[in-house]
Amino acid sequence: MTWGYPPGFNGRLASLFTPMVRRRVDGLRRRLANAHDADPMVITPGPRFGPYAASVSPSRLVYRNYDDFATYDAEGQPTEHPDEDELIPRAGLVACASYY
Repeated sequence: MTWGYPPGFNGRLASLFTPMVRRRVDGLRRRLANAHDADPMVITPGPRFGPYAASVSPSRLVYRNYDDFATYDAEGQPTEHPDEDELIPRAGLVACASYY
């Protein structure tokens, strides 16, 4: 299955696309659950994808953190990505490959 979206769907256009992507994710989860008698695991590859998994229970949500998503000011002080601040406590498992 392939879902194609235009550039900006997860940035400037996120407010337009988030409800549609959530519905698609939830629909796919329902179809998989019905076909296999189990709620599937949802793996999100970055903090900006967390909002699409809003209805996923923590026991079924995996955050695969592969990078440092913080932004840094001129003095090198980090500001964590706001979606990551929400996703990390919500995910049942965080698989982290980031040095930081």
